[in-house]
Amino acid sequence: MTNLHLMITGATGYIGSRLLSAANLKGHRLTLLVRTPRDSGDKPNVRWFPWSLEETPPAEAFAQSGEFGPVDALIHLAHQWTSTRSEPADENLTGTATLIEAARAAGIPRTVYGSTVSARKDALNRYGRNKWAVEQLFEPPSEVSARIGLVYGGSETGQWGALSEMVSRLPLLPVPGASTLVQPIHVDEVCVGLLRLAERPALSKPFYGLAAPDPIAFGQFLKQVARYRFNRKLRIFSVPIWLALIGARLTSMLPFVPTVDRERVLGVAGIQTMKTAADLVELEVLPEDLEKNLVAQNFSTP
Repeated sequence: MTNLHLMITGATGYIGSRLLSAANLKGHRLTLLVRTPRDSGDKPNVRWFPWSLEETPPAEAFAQSGEFGPVDALIHLAHQWTSTRSEPADENLTGTATLIEAARAAGIPRTVYGSTVSARKDALNRYGRNKWAVEQLFEPPSEVSARIGLVYGGSETGQWGALSEMVSRLPLLPVPGASTLVQPIHVDEVCVGLLRLAERPALSKPFYGLAAPDPIAFGQFLKQVARYRFNRKLRIFSVPIWLALIGARLTSMLPFVPTVDRERVLGVAGIQTMKTAADLVELEVLPEDLEKNLVAQNFSTP
C-alpha cells in the first residue's frame, strides 16, 4: 500500500497518541491538529498545528508543502470533555461541523470519526448523545464513524486510567450496572481499525464497530483487569445508579480517593452493545483474548 498523508486531530490523547505511533510505523505522512503542538524532531514525515474545537482549523494545515501533498484521509479523535455550553452549541458538535466543512473544501476524500458504541439520540450521558449528534453531520461512505467499545491497555490515562486506578487500589468496588454487557478492545486494536478505515479505497457502511464481538459483564471485565493486570482479587457489588451518582459527587470532594466522573457512571449504566463481528472481519481486525492482552508485557500494533 502506498504511504498516505493523514490528518489526525487529538493526536496527543489516549487513543490518538497510540494512533500516532502506529501511523508512524507504517510510514504515513502526518499532519496533526492538537491543542499544544510538539517538536517534530527528526521525523520529517510529521508536522504539527495548534487547533482546538473552539477554533477555525488553520488553513495552512490543509495546504500542500514539500513532501506533504493533498491529505488522503482525516481521522478525527479530538473531544472536549468539559463543555459549559448547551448540547446544541457543544464545541464537539460545532467544532466538528467547522472541521468537516474545511475538509470538504480541501477535497479530503475520507473522514473517519472516533465515536462510541453508546452513540444514540437518547443516551443516558451527554457523551453518547453528543457522539450521535456529531455522526449526523457526515455523508457516507466517504465520511464514516468508528463506533468504539470499552478501550483498555496502553498508557493508564483517560477512562482506562481511571478504571485501572480504582481496581488497583480498592479491594471492594461498588459498580453501577455490574452486569451490564461491555465490549472491551485493546487500544492498539482500535488503532489498527482506524487506520484500515482511512486506508481502504472503498467502504460500504456509515459506521463500523471496533469492539469485541463477544460482550462480557462490566463487573467481570473489572475483575479480570484486577487479576491479570494487577495480580489482585477484586470484589464487586452492584449499586443503583442514583447511589453511584452520589458516590461520584463525594469522590470529587474527598482527598486520597480516586475520583469517579459522573459522565462515566452514566455512560456505563446506559451502554449498549452492537454486532461487530462482520465489521472486524471486513477490516481484518482480530482482537486478542482479553486475558492474553492484560498479561502481555508488550503489545505491538500489527
